[in-house]
Order: sequence, then C-alpha cells, then structure tokens
Amino acid sequence: MSGFLGIGGGGAGTPTIIPSGLALSGCADFNNNLPAQTLTAGAWENLLNDKAGANTVIDKMPAGVAIDISLATGRISFTGLSLDDQVFVRHEFVITPQTNNQTFTFKNDVGTVVYPIGTHSQKMESGGNTPTETINPFAWVYLGDANTLDGGILPRLRTTGPGVVQYKGCAISIFKRYT
Repeated sequence: MSGFLGIGGGGAGTPTIIPSGLALSGCADFNNNLPAQTLTAGAWENLLNDKAGANTVIDKMPAGVAIDISLATGRISFTGLSLDDQVFVRHEFVITPQTNNQTFTFKNDVGTVVYPIGTHSQKMESGGNTPTETINPFAWVYLGDANTLDGGILPRLRTTGPGVVQYKGCAISIFKRYT
C-alpha cells in the first residue's frame, strides 16, 4: 500500500500508513468584496464577508468538507467535520478610526454557547482617518465538543471610537483526524 506515514492511530505507538490521495488537511481563502462597515464606539460588530473577492480559493478542502459564511451574520460554519478535528482561521482587515488614539479589540466567538478564542487588542497610534491594516494571528479552534463543532466561528471587532472597517477576508485551514 502506498501512502505517507501518520502519527499515532496504529495502537501502542505503532505508526499508521495513511493511503495516498486521502486528504486530511486543506485550506480555503475567502476574500471579501463588500464595502467598508461602519464602527460604533464600544459596540461589537460582526465582520461580514460575501466570499466574492477576486482571490477567493475554495477548492483545496478535504473531500466532504464544506465551509459556509453567512452574509447576514458573518458566522463561519462547517459541514463534514467531526469531533477532534481542528480549524485554524486568520482574518485580515483595515480599520480607519475617525479620532486619534483609538484601540480595537478583535475576537472569534466560537460555539453555540459562545466563548472567545484568539482575542487581540491593539492601539491605533497613526491618528484619526489613517488606515491601520491588521492581519490577526491564526486562531486555533479544536473541535473537542458538540458546542464548538456545531456553533461555528463568528469574527467580531470593537473600537473605542467611531470609524470604518474594510474586512478583506479570512484564510481557513482544516486538519481532520484520521480514523
């Protein structure tokens, strides 16, 4: 049998041979083409993505896995994933504050009973009306329970003052557990 060596799964520390052509990981890049969203001071805003940007790539996912992003809410949901699978997600956006010395906080709300993952805060020191481009570090989401598996990921942003955000999109990597 041809394939590549996997870690674990063979019992008692025995390596597992994973058959060739069986994709256990993959990725997608959902570029956004919507206009900038208005930010209200102190309010959490869902980042919306129409998945229609010029560089959107969706054909690199493992067989049977699909990703949907709700245009109405921005929630990222998955089909074809199971408990113990893993998702990595990275968001890219440009914030233009209307006033000086604002701070933004970004988070991924995960699950049906929501909890945050990948929370990041940053002070925008360039001044009012100066765009601040941000690539949020990858957030690792382990699908260890039904709450996380079924609830999806909701990217959210809050600023300390008014402004606009241009959500450029998100890159998502999937790692399925070989069974």
